[in-house]
Amino acid sequence: MALRILVVDDSEPVREMLRMVLRSLGHEVVAAAGTGEEALAAYAQAHPDLVTLDISLPDISGVEVLRRLRALDPKARVIVITGNNSAVLAEQVRSLGALHLIEKPCGPAELMKALALVEGEPPA
Repeated sequence: MALRILVVDDSEPVREMLRMVLRSLGHEVVAAAGTGEEALAAYAQAHPDLVTLDISLPDISGVEVLRRLRALDPKARVIVITGNNSAVLAEQVRSLGALHLIEKPCGPAELMKALALVEGEPPA
């Protein structure tokens, strides 16, 4: 099943790489955002099936974005993709409802595995 995805990362090259990989896997990138505020606005407008979310954003942290997304839509499905991986962060984002955490740098194989798991999970 093709997912409609919002890509959130402060790096344009990373957003573009994610767009290309997700599209090559048959998914639709419905929006992309470089800041937390842009992400929240894009989510409200696009209502995607899934969000890929970076933790290090220039305005508000990805953790706060995740918290606000879950308040906005308790059924929001989020995969965190971050270079700031730690056990504490992993536990924090999972407690906020993130489905998976992928450590950067990541390649298509890690993304494919996470997407396959998400596709097998019904919306919350």
